[in-house]
Amino acid sequence: MSAEARREQFVSAATEVMSANGLEHATTRAIAAAAGAPQGPSTPRRASSRRSATA
Repeated sequence: MSAEARREQFVSAATEVMSANGLEHATTRAIAAAAGAPQGPSTPRRASSRRSATA
């Protein structure tokens, strides 16, 4: 798939997600899922994992 075709796929997915869920709920995760993109290896971090080691 060309880069332009992939971009169009994401634009369409974003439009669908925003139309269905509203802008407030249009997350990158939801858009990527609608575009059929694989979820990356990262997971949401908890607040405790962002604390300073010296705190």
